[in-house]
Amino acid sequence: MPEWIWGISGIVVFLILIVCGVRIAFAALIGGLLSFLLVYNNWNTAGTAIGGLVFTEGTKYALTVIPLFIFMGYLAFHSGVGAGLYETARAWLGRLPGGLASATVMGCAFFGAISGSSTAAVAMFSKISMPEMDKAKYQPSLSIGSIAAAGTLANLIPPSTLMVVYGMLSEQSIGKLLIAGFIPALYQP
Repeated sequence: MPEWIWGISGIVVFLILIVCGVRIAFAALIGGLLSFLLVYNNWNTAGTAIGGLVFTEGTKYALTVIPLFIFMGYLAFHSGVGAGLYETARAWLGRLPGGLASATVMGCAFFGAISGSSTAAVAMFSKISMPEMDKAKYQPSLSIGSIAAAGTLANLIPPSTLMVVYGMLSEQSIGKLLIAGFIPALYQP
């Protein structure tokens, strides 16, 4: 039997379990375990291979920065730094046409430089800047679009969780990736 069939069978089991309502983590675990069982034809060998894989991938040094990025974003959110960043950007850009939208983008970029998480940036700035833009009678599509677009900057601006994970998977220098993220993040026409 060709080897690719084992992988396809694991994916099919994964998708069937998701459709049946099984949580994604457990569906992936069961689909992966089934693929390992088909490859090795032995429970003990499959379990040893999975345990070794989890240990070697989960103990990589580069993964230690991700909880620290999340903790830094948590501290920034609860200390009020995020609101302060928005107010600073609003003071600089608020008097310009479209100033609140521009302040949202700038504040979100600053918060992305603190937390490294685009999800956290979007969640926080939707609570901070959306009511302000509603008061200023901005179109909802402009308000939501500026928040969503600005949230993606956190994936580029170091410290970027996405770049750390990409660097690990592609075996690239994480430091070089983070430095390379500055240029496209700073040049936003």
